[in-house]
Amino acid sequence: MRTAVFLIVAIIWMCGLPWWALSAPIDDLQIMVSSSDICDAILSQEQKRPKVYAVNNNVSDVINLNYSYDSDPAGAHFSLLDSFFAPLTENFPKQKEIRIPPGGRVQIGCASIYRSNGNAGSYFAVPLQYAKAGASVVDPGAPVPPENFRDFTAFFTQRLAHPSGSGCPSGKLYFVANMHPYKRLALRIQYIQDSHPVGEIDTELPPLSNTRLTCTNGPSHIGQVIDGSLSYPFLTKVCHISILSAICRRSWFIERK
Repeated sequence: MRTAVFLIVAIIWMCGLPWWALSAPIDDLQIMVSSSDICDAILSQEQKRPKVYAVNNNVSDVINLNYSYDSDPAGAHFSLLDSFFAPLTENFPKQKEIRIPPGGRVQIGCASIYRSNGNAGSYFAVPLQYAKAGASVVDPGAPVPPENFRDFTAFFTQRLAHPSGSGCPSGKLYFVANMHPYKRLALRIQYIQDSHPVGEIDTELPPLSNTRLTCTNGPSHIGQVIDGSLSYPFLTKVCHISILSAICRRSWFIERK
């Protein structure tokens, strides 16, 4: 047994292969909640949520990570509206995948999201738990599957705790949510009054964030989502030291969809 192990190590050393050459791709990946990095947010309530990262400890292979994320308590569901203002039920757990460069670290989500509590006042935080579900080595030049921004656009309403003086006769506001765990969502939204377009706004939301829009029954209200896009820029510093070699380099990993 010792001889066999020695021979395997010797072969790896002679071939110049790194120590992770025999490990499965999923073993090269690590999910971690940052102790210092905070998720970007528009609303003040959301500005203290830690970022969740996936780290690729393999410095030679691009690895595609499949992961799941669930609410805590598990299996929560929320009533929302989709990008066409049709009823939408958001169900947990969810699954997602992301491509991670050699030695790279990328954001895969936030430690929590915020959703309407159905009562007057501020909406509430929903903690999220992340777990690896699968992984595979991929060709760096392989195309990334496209995603439709509408699949990650949702609206919900929240009743105001102090509606007087807010300018909202109903005391309720529309919020728009970016449900994508790591891409930014840019939207162009049309407003209408008396069935006629009266203007447009452009808004951009960080991953898993929300922003206020307008009253649910004010003089003008949301007409439609005209257009949108998803994008994620990554800037990754790669620095690894192994028994066989010392590698320290900077790598830009930028993809846009």
